[in-house]
Amino acid sequence: MGLYESYGSNLLSYTTLRVNTKTLRNDHIFGIPILFIPGNAGSYKQVRSLASISYQKSMNRKEHFNYYTIDLNEEISGLYGGTLRDQAEYVNYCIKRILAGYRNLPSPPRSVVVIGHSIGGMIARALFTLPNFDNSTVTTVITIATPHRSPVFYADKYVADFYDTVNTFWQEQSSSGQILDQVIIASVGGGLRDVIVRSDLTSLASVANYNRSINAITTAVPRTWLTIDHRCIVWCKELVLAIVRALYDMIEAHGQISSSTSKRRNVLAHHLIKHNGMRNYPYKLGKKFLKIDQERPVNICISRIWSNGLHRKQSSKRCLMAFPLKPQRIAKDRLLLMTTSNANAWIISCNGIDYHKCDSPSDLLNHVQIIPHATGTLKLLDVNINSELSQATHVMVSTATHDSVFAEFYRDAVKTKHIRLPSIVGFTAVDSDDNDQYILNYNLPDMRQIWEAYYVQINSSDRCLRHTTIQFHAPWFHEDVFRYVRPEDNGKLNFSIYMQTPRPNDNKYQNMSIRLTIWSTNAKCRYKIIVTTDYTRLLGQMVRYYAIFLPGWTMAIIILLAFNLVKYVNETYQSKSTDSQDGKERLNTSPGVALALKQQTSDHFSIKTLLNQELDRRWKFAASLVSFSYLFSSTFSKFAWPFPIFPQPDIFNVMKSGEWSTYLLSVIHMFSISGLHFQFCIMDWLVYGVASVLRFTSRWLSMARLTGNIFTAICFNLYFNIIFGLLVITICLTMCGALGLYCTILYCYVKLVAIINSRQNKEREYCGSSDLCFLLLNSSLLSSFLTIPSAIMWFKNLRYGFNVMPDPFMHESLLASCGLLVLFQKSSFYEDM
Repeated sequence: MGLYESYGSNLLSYTTLRVNTKTLRNDHIFGIPILFIPGNAGSYKQVRSLASISYQKSMNRKEHFNYYTIDLNEEISGLYGGTLRDQAEYVNYCIKRILAGYRNLPSPPRSVVVIGHSIGGMIARALFTLPNFDNSTVTTVITIATPHRSPVFYADKYVADFYDTVNTFWQEQSSSGQILDQVIIASVGGGLRDVIVRSDLTSLASVANYNRSINAITTAVPRTWLTIDHRCIVWCKELVLAIVRALYDMIEAHGQISSSTSKRRNVLAHHLIKHNGMRNYPYKLGKKFLKIDQERPVNICISRIWSNGLHRKQSSKRCLMAFPLKPQRIAKDRLLLMTTSNANAWIISCNGIDYHKCDSPSDLLNHVQIIPHATGTLKLLDVNINSELSQATHVMVSTATHDSVFAEFYRDAVKTKHIRLPSIVGFTAVDSDDNDQYILNYNLPDMRQIWEAYYVQINSSDRCLRHTTIQFHAPWFHEDVFRYVRPEDNGKLNFSIYMQTPRPNDNKYQNMSIRLTIWSTNAKCRYKIIVTTDYTRLLGQMVRYYAIFLPGWTMAIIILLAFNLVKYVNETYQSKSTDSQDGKERLNTSPGVALALKQQTSDHFSIKTLLNQELDRRWKFAASLVSFSYLFSSTFSKFAWPFPIFPQPDIFNVMKSGEWSTYLLSVIHMFSISGLHFQFCIMDWLVYGVASVLRFTSRWLSMARLTGNIFTAICFNLYFNIIFGLLVITICLTMCGALGLYCTILYCYVKLVAIINSRQNKEREYCGSSDLCFLLLNSSLLSSFLTIPSAIMWFKNLRYGFNVMPDPFMHESLLASCGLLVLFQKSSFYEDM
């Protein structure tokens, strides 16, 4: 199959009234090109939300965007890495074709804005690693719910190699190279509702230069403030509006995207991280504001806390307020200002003694941010008057008479309190002060692990809660979560707090605490905060961040069980001896084996016994793991892995990412044992239950008895096994390795059922060989789940050929299939039964 054969002519354009198919064919296109790359199993139709909203915004403008998208046949490229490099090559070809359509313009665009969803963002980054790619053709990349740090799941070696190549290239070029000097990349994560891609995986902190990258979570994106699932994030109206506004603010006077990296980054930061309420960027200080009318009265606010009141009557006049800073610098160090004003230029700092003049004005809009509120949005200014306003004598605020303004001078050290979080059982209650205040800060120094989750209840009068906004802030990532009373909350303010990204191991973050900030437009409000452990969310965090380690740990336990089972079988059979005098069989066994044989109740007793013994020892093992975890995290984690010949353990990567916990190994061990119990119960019913049904039906149906005998004879025939093995080898080499493995597992399952069925007709006796086959079948079935994406790709590409190329599991499936057939052969396992 050729490089582009499976994609064909899958470059599509979202046509509008300005762009039609005729102009596309004749290369008479004008505008700014944007290419959308769908993600894992994504559709090209996902571009419609971005394109339609962008077109509506361009109706009153002379500039507009042309949206292109690629139909990648909805391939599961996030789980099957064999197509990732081909998709990157095809995207490179499409970019060249897009720019070629603008060659007849007087000033054609030189670059294409690339927007990638999910794994499509990684494909956009992989463009720069291609040898034939012109890096000047892509200078702006926006990724949505893209796992940058590592894949969600290392499904095959091609996914691992792809990520290693791309991330290594970006790390090297971001630090010393010149290829990425003009590239600005932004990454937006979906938050908790995105159960596919965790928020910490969307971070660009370790793979891109900080000055040329933007990281944000939708819960912190201004005017979005929502957590969005993996699919809906591409058509969430609030997020799409933020991206489209950022794209239009990047346009220069010549009608194309700005070539300035600083402007593009500032625009993206303005719309995705910290929005000051200005509709467009760049913003400038209003000239009308600087011309202060000498006859207009100025309200001088010298008290610690001040407000001009709520629900004022509307008027076209504006009100001026001056906040002197010198009297407050003695006891206070911060100034908080909140307003409901919609004015663009509403605040400046001045220097002088005359409040009707503003000498040396300084713009404070860079320090302003907007926060959600029950009545809409609030503009908020919270600055240090001894550092940011060290040269100013007063702050001037200009708002309409119907706008509300709230101000408070406070000392951060006095205002900030600490909440001691409860343990697994219990709760913590904190009451606010009786003083009038607009802001409350609570540090959570005990919240350090990624799996921690707590439930917060804030009690107050209904009138107070309607004026309250709460922010959960982690200082190491833009993952702020805002909460306020919505109509569906019924006047209650209850929510869960948890980290979306782990605390980095960098020393500068170790002493930082997560902060819970409460803003209120009613200074008379008094709060009672109750914090309890959220068990449901805690379990969800454990599954979200650590479930990926369960398959590997489970396979390790299965290998240990198989080793103990083989040892147990050999000890049992070697201890058998026959008394030549009375012809009776006697067993010379060790006390442990004798007790096991005495307690035997079924043919597969040994697996259950060994697993139960492993489960009974879990508390001693857990204590050992906790001790090892503490020793490892405090001592050995400071050194690099000393054995380069052997693969680095997962524990090193977990500790580097900040996800390490002292109790992690013991919890994973207990969950793995429990999962094996459940899996063995299911397989027990499938094997022994079906064998019992066949035995029952064979007693009453002669045809079933004859068919069962013939099938049993075929399964135990050496030549049939050899022929079937050659067939499986052919399937693995010429079609798909996963398909050959599935055929082998199905054959071994049917063969094991036939063995159990034939044994049930005899007198019950112990045989550990069938138990080992039962264990091998379970481990093979567990391993076969990794090959499902490869089998899906083979089925979807049948119209192009009968083989899947590349096949990531061909050699592994070939070895596993041959090994199972040999181990299940009667001549090597069942001749002693």
